[in-house]
Amino acid sequence: MSLIIKGGDNSNLLSINSDKEAKVALTTDSAKVGYAGVACVGDDGTVTGTKNSIPVEATDDFQMRVSTDDLLDYEVFNYA
Repeated sequence: MSLIIKGGDNSNLLSINSDKEAKVALTTDSAKVGYAGVACVGDDGTVTGTKNSIPVEATDDFQMRVSTDDLLDYEVFNYA
């Protein structure tokens, strides 16, 4: 089964190379670029009304700084 992928309003067809990979050209216009970013969201807007996102801390070689919360003791205060 084959599938032809073509532009909606023109006749441009999707090209496939010999390694069966799609030949695509990414845009260099920063207004049209799509990307994924990692951020910490402190408030999604439900508390303050505006979203508060903070970028994660990383070193020059892209190592992220992380921490863990460890439960050291758990006691139920139900002495009634």
